[in-house]
Amino acid sequence: MRGLKTFALSVTLLALIAGCAPAAPPTIAEADIRGTITHLDPAGSILIEGVTEQDTEFDRASVTVTAETRIYRLEEGNLLPATFASLQVGQRVQAAFTGPVMESYPVQATASQVVILSDPVPGAAGPSPLPEPTQSPLPLPQQDTSSLPSYSTLPPAASAARNSLAAELGLSTAEVTVLSYETVDWPDSSLGCPQPGTAYIQVITPGYRVILQARGQQYEVHTDDVGQATVICGRPSDAEPKEVGTVDDVFRTVLAYLSATYPGFGLDQQEGWAKENRTPAGLVGASTFAWRSGEWTLEVSYPVVMEPTYQVALSHAQASVVWSGTVSAAGEVTPASTPVTLTSAAGPCDESIPLDELDTWAGVEVTAQNGAIHIEQNLFYVCCAELALSAGQEGATIKVIETNVGEVCRCMCGYSVRMDLTGLPSGRYTVEVWGVQHRDVHPLELLGSAEVTIP
Repeated sequence: MRGLKTFALSVTLLALIAGCAPAAPPTIAEADIRGTITHLDPAGSILIEGVTEQDTEFDRASVTVTAETRIYRLEEGNLLPATFASLQVGQRVQAAFTGPVMESYPVQATASQVVILSDPVPGAAGPSPLPEPTQSPLPLPQQDTSSLPSYSTLPPAASAARNSLAAELGLSTAEVTVLSYETVDWPDSSLGCPQPGTAYIQVITPGYRVILQARGQQYEVHTDDVGQATVICGRPSDAEPKEVGTVDDVFRTVLAYLSATYPGFGLDQQEGWAKENRTPAGLVGASTFAWRSGEWTLEVSYPVVMEPTYQVALSHAQASVVWSGTVSAAGEVTPASTPVTLTSAAGPCDESIPLDELDTWAGVEVTAQNGAIHIEQNLFYVCCAELALSAGQEGATIKVIETNVGEVCRCMCGYSVRMDLTGLPSGRYTVEVWGVQHRDVHPLELLGSAEVTIP
């Protein structure tokens, strides 16, 4: 009996010793990206920029950090626990991804692990948006971005809505643009889109209403709160124009109109438009709302009356106002001035120009010819670009906006671009050429301007 007690005591001690044994130390996961944090959104995302290395796959990524993400600091070969509050702009980090990676540039993904490799060096220069030796031919302007909206990734439900529509239409996700999204409490499990002959659970279901655009048409997709369930609820209608009942309808109507009419503005590349109320405090009888995405802002003002006429302006943080007009209660969009007709032609990519001469070769020349404004532009840019150009107007200032709707690759060349602006009455004009924007990789920069008189 004593031997049995001794055996039992030994087993108990072994169990206690095993229970008190230290847990295995954490290990560094295989990295998908390694680089510098260039932007941090307190809501839970970081933008990492670096170069593709032998053991990494991406050079630029917008990374969502969740409660499940493990964050560590690497010190003397050991991984020490850290938190989201430990992350700083300028730190060198690496991240491992979990789940799907959105096909965009930068890519968008959720991190399973983030490791802080080193802290920022005081006074050190920030990283280049496209690291050497593949620097963009257009230097990125130094500007105060404190007034610009923070870069943030789409919520998982909005991404799921985009993926669902892309699959339904047989498109890539890059061909589907998220115009806006909002949280909604659906009255039942139908997500606001009940189908005849189908029974639904009668319970409040949190989710999202996501407005998407594909092939020039708008779609409305409803989701649950995590994007596990999606339903395409609103499909394009052949009825044009469509009545607008709310200021959100006005926003969607104008955005669709501008995207289709002015492809050079690059609005199809903007996602996650954030809505804000700009109505001055105490003002009664009128309202102003604005939607912002990247450096673009679409502002809508209107009197609080039955069937109002909405005043709309599209502006850019650098180029200022590029379009203004009105929207009627019937959904008719009317520009404030007669639109300028822009015709353009770009020569083939000329790689014979020495790279060290491209900067001096580039330039813009503006002249008045036969009642029109003629522009000759030498542009150096990435060799795989596909340029879209549109002309906006603010008073007597004509603003040509250039957007790369193609790819960003790692070679440079020169383009000879010719443009003609017609339909303008006699007078003196200021002509500005802004380019070349591509999503949030290349922001707009003033490439040239001149004053010219049409007799």
